[in-house]
Amino acid sequence: MRFLKLASLAMVAFLSFNVYADDLLPGFPEAQESETIPCPHGWKVESNPSVENSLSYMHESGKLAVNISYIAKSAGQNVMPEAYARVAAQQMNCEVPVISNLIDHAWSFYCPADEIEAIVYGTEGNLVLLAISGRNPETEDYLHDFIRFLIYQAHRS
Repeated sequence: MRFLKLASLAMVAFLSFNVYADDLLPGFPEAQESETIPCPHGWKVESNPSVENSLSYMHESGKLAVNISYIAKSAGQNVMPEAYARVAAQQMNCEVPVISNLIDHAWSFYCPADEIEAIVYGTEGNLVLLAISGRNPETEDYLHDFIRFLIYQAHRS
């Protein structure tokens, strides 16, 4: 099922999504300690210290986690989502990327060894990587609610 267009992710210690494709990912300014990170009810969030420009969200059930990373610096200026997904999937010995059924204009691949689904989206050189652990029929509603939360945050910013 195609869910909704997500076209923008920015971080000022929080996520900001925008449904307009031309405004995709204005970048990640440095986080300020005084700012709080929005988090949907039933989830907890924290900065991911092992990955630069990354936030980790965990559902209260403990069955679903979503890590969101802005990967523009590591991807390079001329890299498109499909190309990044293909190279990443190959390097990580994952399945071949396909068009995402969760986010429009995104590429998704599954890594069976780690049981993680990765989704890459953005515009040339301005990419975001979602790493989803625990996506299954039991957690699908939680994941869709999480995406709705991100869209809501976009409309607030």
